[in-house]
Amino acid sequence: MLNAFKGAATRLLLWSQKYTKTDMRYVAHGGFWMSLNLVLSSAVSVALAIVFANLLPKEVYGYYKYVLSVGSLFGFLTFTGMNAAVSQAVARGQDGAFPYAVRIQLKWNLLLAVVLSGVGIYYLLNGSQKLGIPLLFLAIGSPLAAAYTTYGAYLGGKKDFKTASQYSTAAVVLYALTMCAAVLITKDVRWLAATYAISSAVIAFLFHRLTVRKYQPQGLEEEERKKMLTLGKHLSLTNVLGSLAQYVDSIVVFKFGDATELAIYAFANVIPDRLRGFMKRALGIVAPKIADKTPREAYVSLGLRIAQGLIVGAALAAVYWLLSPFVFKYIFPQYVVSTFYSQLIALGFLLVIPATYSSQVMQAQHLYTPLYVGTTIGNLFRIFAIIAGGFFGGVIGVIVARLAANVFATALTLLLIRRDLRKLTA
Repeated sequence: MLNAFKGAATRLLLWSQKYTKTDMRYVAHGGFWMSLNLVLSSAVSVALAIVFANLLPKEVYGYYKYVLSVGSLFGFLTFTGMNAAVSQAVARGQDGAFPYAVRIQLKWNLLLAVVLSGVGIYYLLNGSQKLGIPLLFLAIGSPLAAAYTTYGAYLGGKKDFKTASQYSTAAVVLYALTMCAAVLITKDVRWLAATYAISSAVIAFLFHRLTVRKYQPQGLEEEERKKMLTLGKHLSLTNVLGSLAQYVDSIVVFKFGDATELAIYAFANVIPDRLRGFMKRALGIVAPKIADKTPREAYVSLGLRIAQGLIVGAALAAVYWLLSPFVFKYIFPQYVVSTFYSQLIALGFLLVIPATYSSQVMQAQHLYTPLYVGTTIGNLFRIFAIIAGGFFGGVIGVIVARLAANVFATALTLLLIRRDLRKLTA
């Protein structure tokens, strides 16, 4: 009976390949574990958000989100491009890329520790312990967590989706339990941030060690090291403005509004962020396959993938618009005011898959011109648009600016990718 079911499922996947133009058996194998991880992790994250919504005053949660946003804003000081470089190198059989990348990141990430310490001391000198002390804790925990979470990229490159799913889910559960305990004990943003920073680093190190123990990756050849560093540097440089662009919205809402407005804005993003993560993770399954494509294959399939992404995004946005009022009414009743903001944010679903797929193609084909030009111009546009939107329109202005910036950046990047792939196939 079980064999008959497996056979029928395999035939269905093979049949569907005619229309999706994708290795559906590969996607199904990875997709099961990735989807299971996403469902469990999202459920835990939403449960934690419910705890925050019910037990923390809006102002306290707003300060907490602001501190984390400031810490993340300077995330570009870590070697952010190394994870993608690790995934690609391991997919080519270079397991030694994993320990090598961690060592490089631990050294490089000292910059983040220095800068966050400086910002924390600045706030302390200006009489704000509520912001200064949490940033000092982040200066300790964030650099370590950023380096040790590389195990996820390694497992992805190994196509070990089962282990990656198990570790990721367990990490989220441990983090959520730790934060729930902290919220029950204290409502002080200083100790909440301390708990976040320390637990993130400890949990990341735990699963890093488990991954090393399981696979015992060896050394890396000098040629591969140079190749990894080149790609890692390219990606890290492009991520500088990306890091600023990703977190500037929370900073702007806090600065032009207050902590309460930031809390309302943050909860408007809770469900859309998780759905956006699902789409990105789904594409993460096929990233190693994209790395195997020739420039011509990438060029031919680009239009189809973008069209498929737009259709999926539009359908998801439509469903979310219909369901979101019930979500906030029954799950986050303290934040019903966030409903319309959340619906506007969901319009960005249309471009999640096109933008993510484009990024994967650029990395796999080493298209450095669109990588630099597209992301630089797009992120600059996003930063200035969000600042202007927040200044003139508050939360609504920030959301509209985000949507406009996404459209501009995705269109520009696609134009540059098509141009460069056409040159490579000529």
